[in-house]
Amino acid sequence: MNPDIQQTSDCFHTFLENRNDDLSNAAFSLLALLHQPSGDRDNPETPEFPWNMALIGPLLDTAEKILQDGSFSSCYPYYEEDIPCYRTNSCHNCDCVFRQTQPVQDDIK
Repeated sequence: MNPDIQQTSDCFHTFLENRNDDLSNAAFSLLALLHQPSGDRDNPETPEFPWNMALIGPLLDTAEKILQDGSFSSCYPYYEEDIPCYRTNSCHNCDCVFRQTQPVQDDIK
């Protein structure tokens, strides 16, 4: 593999992990806040909301769809069959720095 492509791939993987951690944490915070009857996070009687990707994932998918339907760009990075999203035709984020520096999969052949 070309060293530049490997370096970009490593950077993307780190970016994906950090970005998705941030997005998941934000979605979890929203779910936990919505679940609290009084909104009082410091109340010891408020039950702790469980971390559950079965709830977090669909919330993020829905949020991304809302942005796209409103003609806003979004970035919820992923791999599609081991191919980074920016190298597929599924990425429509014109501001994606990875997409701007790497061709899509169809162009690599």
